[in-house]
Amino acid sequence: MRKPHANAVLEMRQCMLHLSLRVIKDLLTDPSVQTEEFMNRRYEFRCNTQMSEVEYGERFRFIFPFPSVGLERAQNSILLDAQSEGIAVWDRDVDRYLHSNRLSCLQPVGRVYLPSS
Repeated sequence: MRKPHANAVLEMRQCMLHLSLRVIKDLLTDPSVQTEEFMNRRYEFRCNTQMSEVEYGERFRFIFPFPSVGLERAQNSILLDAQSEGIAVWDRDVDRYLHSNRLSCLQPVGRVYLPSS
């Protein structure tokens, strides 16, 4: 025996699946999501609170210490790398990301010289 609301439930499930796939597709093509994924995949950023500068290092490279991102050249290189991967990003987007709360903060004096209790 078939339930009268079975077709309605099936249609609702198909609609929900279609909507969820559409949301996932929109998220994957959103430039801000692509930019954040690119930054986290390619670079490691930190905000040095002692120097009031953003420092960065390319992942999987062993160059120490972290150079400052304040130089336009480094920011332009990051921008060009993102654009070469097909991400629709502008220089102001990179600058906005680098000066946001998305970066972890580093307090070198407190971490290195002061013992924790």
